[in-house]
Amino acid sequence: IEPAIAVTKTGDDTAKVGDEISYTIGFESTGTGTVENCTGTDDVFGPLGDFEPGVPRNFTFDVPADAASPLVNEATITCGVAGFDNTVSASDDHSATLIEPAIAVTKTGPATAKVGDEITYTIGFESTGTGAVENCTGTDTLLGDLGAFDAGENKTFDRTVEADDPNPLPNTATITCDVAGFENAVTDSDSHSVELFNPGIVVTKEGPETAKVGDVITYTIGFTNSGDAEVSGCTGTDTLLGDLGAFDAGENKTFDRTVEADDPNPLPNTATITCDVAGFDNQASASDDHVVDLIDPSIDVTKEGPETAKVGDVVTYTIGFTNSGDAEVSGCTGTDTLLGDLGTFEAGVKRTFEREVTADDPNPLPNTATITCDVAGLDNQVLDSAEHSVQLISPAVSIAKSCSPDPVAVGDTIEWTIDVTNDGDAELDCLVNDAEAGIVDEPLLLAATESDTLTASRIVESDDFPTISNTASVSCSVVGFDNGVDAEATADCEVEQEQGEEICRTPGFWGTHAGTEKRRSSDLAQAAIDAAGGELSICGQTIDNTDVGNVNSAVEAMCVRVQGEQQRQLARQLTAMSLNCIVSGGTADCTGTSVDSLFDDANDACTIGGGGPELGPWIDRVDCFNNGGQFDEAAGECRIDGSDPNNCQNRELDESTDIFDEISPLPGPAGSSRACSSARRNGIKVVPF
Repeated sequence: IEPAIAVTKTGDDTAKVGDEISYTIGFESTGTGTVENCTGTDDVFGPLGDFEPGVPRNFTFDVPADAASPLVNEATITCGVAGFDNTVSASDDHSATLIEPAIAVTKTGPATAKVGDEITYTIGFESTGTGAVENCTGTDTLLGDLGAFDAGENKTFDRTVEADDPNPLPNTATITCDVAGFENAVTDSDSHSVELFNPGIVVTKEGPETAKVGDVITYTIGFTNSGDAEVSGCTGTDTLLGDLGAFDAGENKTFDRTVEADDPNPLPNTATITCDVAGFDNQASASDDHVVDLIDPSIDVTKEGPETAKVGDVVTYTIGFTNSGDAEVSGCTGTDTLLGDLGTFEAGVKRTFEREVTADDPNPLPNTATITCDVAGLDNQVLDSAEHSVQLISPAVSIAKSCSPDPVAVGDTIEWTIDVTNDGDAELDCLVNDAEAGIVDEPLLLAATESDTLTASRIVESDDFPTISNTASVSCSVVGFDNGVDAEATADCEVEQEQGEEICRTPGFWGTHAGTEKRRSSDLAQAAIDAAGGELSICGQTIDNTDVGNVNSAVEAMCVRVQGEQQRQLARQLTAMSLNCIVSGGTADCTGTSVDSLFDDANDACTIGGGGPELGPWIDRVDCFNNGGQFDEAAGECRIDGSDPNNCQNRELDESTDIFDEISPLPGPAGSSRACSSARRNGIKVVPF
């Protein structure tokens, strides 16, 4: 067999330094036999890796700066012969012509100028390399954008020298061109320098290196003429001292300033002196700065405490400070907006303080601790503050109680309603008690703002008269805390007694039946007294007869004029009421009748009151009854309906009562009573009190 291979290598015909050349390398088996394990190398690229017959591969190569033109390189592929130990090899080379585009920029101008002069610069370029250039533009470090250029063309540019231009005044023109047929560009620059006429001064400012608040710093300021022109009219300013006034070259002046508490540290300031330049319109100016390192004493106060608390809690605050400055401090004392005087402190030593939260504390409860220290060796002080705020919870409970019906009658059922409300912002665990309603340690768990209702009832008994008054109480612990809150409420329900026997007569009737002096009349008053056991108890006075002129006479009592003293008026009304009750089958104190409680209360008031305006209401109520009316408590007046069958004026005596068996003859029609006339003439002796 005759094994053989043919290698091919193709690529770009032209390139330049920096370009990336693309090569395609491959081979074909041109002999007999089979080739295998083919690998390639290149005298420029080095190892090319594995190849397959008929499968070309692509490679790139960056043209280095030191490459020679033409750029020649050769690829070699070597294969093993299947079934044999020997190999076959073949090579192919490639040559690329390298171009070297280049341009040469020129920039010319005057050698010297001064501030305010207009300088004319001439700028252009020539193509000095191989290959064509195009799209050429220029820029200048001093002039900026120069626009488009053509090779061999010069352009001129003007610029006025400015006061802040450096001396000498350099600038560089740069022109950049595209390389025809390539993506990259070539560039070149040329510089020019103008020696400027340079008036100038040098300012000096001196002062101490360190100071502290309150020190008087002395600054020394002056200047020298460092330029090549005479200066005059020199004045100075300072960022810290303000206007410095006039200066002469070589003359130093001093200025004092006191260091203030709000000065920065370090304390910088800059003095600037400005002079006119003789023979020119412009000026020369220079500055010098100075920095004083200030001693900066300071402290850092810390205050700690709980985040939450409630009224009654004892809050523990921890207060202290560290020396955070660059000076020693001493004599440190503290105050607090909530705790008051805190006493003395040492740097790094924390102290604790306790305070009980009160009901009138704000929520949240803020307070600020302030510590003040003397600065060692100085007259001034340093201080710092730290704040702390406690969020207060406000547990509160309220209880409301009502009874129904009101009034309630003996024998009926009274019902109590107890409403418990969590009025605070914390959960409450409560016990409710109401002895009268039969509620004992009834548990309630109430979330914040939650309410609950308890009810109880029982039968009203006669012993409950005249009022059932009871108090409900709630006692709560604040969930998560040791203390608690309490509340109570009272409800009063009026109790009505069972209605006694309805009776009524009038004082006028008794006035006309007080004795036997009238024909067919009987001493009904005496009969009633006798039926009651021989006496009546009126306003603490014993009445036991109807004899005119007797101090204990019912006639004397009943015949009192209305305009008499209040106690005697009430005695008159009560005497008539007592006699009415006896005639109706009751007792002298009206027990068992519809007016027994009214009689008892009015009789007690008459006995205790001793006269005066306080008896007026009782007179009105008893008089209203005796005259057949109903007393309107809301309106405070007696209402008499003459057509009402229950009106006393329309009713006859109940002659079935046992007392009438003792009277002969029976009472007749009402008429005038000489007994009352005699009693009035007697001056009304009864109930003198």
